[in-house]
Amino acid sequence: MDALGSRFAERPPSARRKGYEVDLAHSGIAATRLRRAVWRKSQRSNPSGNCVEIAFLGGGEVALRNSRFPDGPALIFGRADWDAFLGGAQDGDFGRPSG
Repeated sequence: MDALGSRFAERPPSARRKGYEVDLAHSGIAATRLRRAVWRKSQRSNPSGNCVEIAFLGGGEVALRNSRFPDGPALIFGRADWDAFLGGAQDGDFGRPSG
């Protein structure tokens, strides 16, 4: 197994809860590697735990992770990508499909 493959071979314990296994994203990093990150959820987050959390990193990057699996993968977005995502959300680009 190559270095990249071995990096994602082990599943953290939190990724194996309640009979579910989370596939680790190959385009992200383990959230546990972001030790100084301060994670936050939206105030609109519901108590069932189906939420994402974000952390603002140095250089304008933003990390995003699943709050139910905090040791799982974190996706990292550059400032321009994050701003484009927020703009799309504010403009309603990600609403439910009609039909």
